[in-house]
Amino acid sequence: MGNCCGKRKRENGCNDRKNSGDQILSPFSAEWKFKIDDLRNLSGCLYGKCHYDAKIPGLQYFVSVFRSTVDSGAWILLNVNGSNERNIRVECTFYIPSANVQSKNLRCIYKSKYDGILFPLFYKTSELFDSKSKLFVDEELTIIVQGSFRAPIPSVSKILTPISFKWKIKKEDLKEIVNKGSNDGHLCSGEISVSSFSHVSYHLSIYPNKIREGENEAQTELYLNVETGNEKKIEAIFDFSIDSVNYNHGNQSFWKEFKEYKTFLCSTENLFDPFEKYFVDGILTINFNGFLMAEETRISILK
Repeated sequence: MGNCCGKRKRENGCNDRKNSGDQILSPFSAEWKFKIDDLRNLSGCLYGKCHYDAKIPGLQYFVSVFRSTVDSGAWILLNVNGSNERNIRVECTFYIPSANVQSKNLRCIYKSKYDGILFPLFYKTSELFDSKSKLFVDEELTIIVQGSFRAPIPSVSKILTPISFKWKIKKEDLKEIVNKGSNDGHLCSGEISVSSFSHVSYHLSIYPNKIREGENEAQTELYLNVETGNEKKIEAIFDFSIDSVNYNHGNQSFWKEFKEYKTFLCSTENLFDPFEKYFVDGILTINFNGFLMAEETRISILK
């Protein structure tokens, strides 16, 4: 994971070309909220809701919070997904208004999804959750990031179409698959055709009882399946979210034929644990949003 703060930002040339006719400049301001219980029990990384930039096609961004294995507080990371063919420049400032915490003006060039801007909260773990820190209001941490994105204008015209889906799954249907002990048992949503492209469609699927080779614990996995049809290449920028458990996962993929993208949701045991609250009134609701992008051709122009 790259950290573009400090000296590295200058080495990457983040100060070059403040204004240029071959770039798209897009100011942004976004807010994320994280619950104190989720952060207190955090052993890895907690992701915030995904946002999509209005001016730069296919640019997705969100913040994540992670705790170090040592007693050195927490870190906030600004994640940016767009296209691996761009160098997306970001200038921004982090704010935690409740504690009057503000970063310097941070800069970075995102060359891959592993790059990012890190903002450290140098508190001891015990101090993070102390009321004296004033980080939490009504047991929530509010993080605001304001700044601007700058991205080169694509050399090849592309078609961009939004994709969005809310999938409601009955607990009893998933439980039936688990009771059968099937490793490959799964449910699929309906197939959705994308009229903007030639024979392109997508659907979601869920495997509630997947056991990988070398692992003992069954886990639940989500999949995005895309049929690329007659398109030579499809770019997908998308996110899954489950509001009842504050689950968010954003990513991007690049496909040249029928492909699938999988992500880990939780262990099978946690999925059906009533204290985890994946199900509300016996229903698991998965929100899916994003965009599909493809190069514009003469055929698509006529369409």
